[in-house]
Amino acid sequence: MKDVVVAGGTTGLGRAIALHYLREGARVTVIGSTPARGEQFVKDGEQFVKDGAAFIQADLLSVAENRRVVEEVRARHDSLDALVLTAMTPFLKRVETVDGFEGRSCSTT
Repeated sequence: MKDVVVAGGTTGLGRAIALHYLREGARVTVIGSTPARGEQFVKDGEQFVKDGAAFIQADLLSVAENRRVVEEVRARHDSLDALVLTAMTPFLKRVETVDGFEGRSCSTT
């Protein structure tokens, strides 16, 4: 069984890729920011592989969140066959992240 992680796997291209791997029998963990979308992905994934789909909610703009995600992925997967990075948020202005780095804001205010 393949092990796959898809950041941004709850919508769009990332979701399509994650569902593709599930159809092929892989164990897939998706990372996203919206719990309802993640829950729907897991529910949809159950038709392909029982207990094959998992969701990790995270704000990937935070260094601490990225570290937490890595630990959760390690707990679920012994190794990875694929890491797909499709997470994308449109940023309209510069801001400082919670970690003190330059980031971007989604709002125009």
